[in-house]
Amino acid sequence: MDALGKDEPVKIKVMFWDSNYFFSEYGNLFATQFSNVEIEVANMQSIYNDSTTTPDKAMAKFIEENKPDVLMLQGDQYEKYAQEGKLFALDSVIEQDEFNMDGIHPAIIKLLREQGNGKLYGLDLVQSSLALLSIITWIYSRRLV
Repeated sequence: MDALGKDEPVKIKVMFWDSNYFFSEYGNLFATQFSNVEIEVANMQSIYNDSTTTPDKAMAKFIEENKPDVLMLQGDQYEKYAQEGKLFALDSVIEQDEFNMDGIHPAIIKLLREQGNGKLYGLDLVQSSLALLSIITWIYSRRLV
């Protein structure tokens, strides 16, 4: 990621079920803290509306076409993309930035590391209602100088 100045405008693309739902649950709160960040939601509904291909191929096509910064994956998808080297390992930057993971159950972290061959590529949104917001905040903060 390119480094940005603290107040420089930035755009982050988030993969989520629905734009309105995302903003009511996460985006509006985030915008109050980071007014210079524009969040674009890549609506995932097109994945499930494509009857011409398999769900896995529709997901791969969606990610390739939309290029989201934050992915929303099921467990098997997370494992597949991690195994294929398509996800960014978070371990070193979590440690460097002292990212607080206290709200995430240790068993979930263990499972995610197992699925990632010992590395952590994401956090479980279901276990922590603030996980997605935290990930977005973390991605944004990593772009700052």
